[in-house]
Amino acid sequence: MTKSLDQLRRDARALKTAFEAGDRHARERLRLRPPRPKGSPLKHADYLHVIAQENSFASWPDLKLTVELHGMDRATKLQRLKVALYNGQMAVVERLLDEVPDLADGVLGLEIALYRREAVETALHVDPTCLDRDLGPAPAFVHLARSRVIHAHPEREGDMLAIAELLLSLMVAM
Repeated sequence: MTKSLDQLRRDARALKTAFEAGDRHARERLRLRPPRPKGSPLKHADYLHVIAQENSFASWPDLKLTVELHGMDRATKLQRLKVALYNGQMAVVERLLDEVPDLADGVLGLEIALYRREAVETALHVDPTCLDRDLGPAPAFVHLARSRVIHAHPEREGDMLAIAELLLSLMVAM
C-alpha cells in the first residue's frame, strides 16, 4: 500500500463529492461495491468502505490497520499492542501477534493480560519480586482484570484463573 491514510480519506471525500454531483463513474463505483442497502442514505463511512474494497480489503478498518502497521518498528508495534489491549481492540491485538508472535515476550504486564500462564509462571519462578516493577502504570491484577482477551478467547478461562490464583498466592505470601 503506497497511499497514506490521509490520501485514502481524501479519495473517499472526492468519491462522495463526485457521487453527489452525479458523476457517472462515481455512481458506477458505488454500484459495483454497494456499501449499504439500496435506498439508504449514504454516509462518509460508506465511501471509506468503497475505497477499502477498491484496494482489495474487506473493510475500512482492515485497510486502516494495514496502513498503520506498515513500516512500524518493533517498539512502535509493542506500544500499539499495549494500546489495543487496553482498549479491547482484539482484531488489532490478533493482527499484531500474527505478524510478530514474540512481540509480548518478556513484557510481564502484556503476558498477564494475554493470559500466557506459562510465561507468567516462569517469570515469577525466576524472580518473584518482578511484580514490583516492569508492569507499567498498573499492578498485575489490573492487567488481568482489564484484559478483554476472555471475550475473544473464552477457551483461555483456565489460564486466566490460574494466573489470578498465582497472583493471589504471591500476595498472601508477602
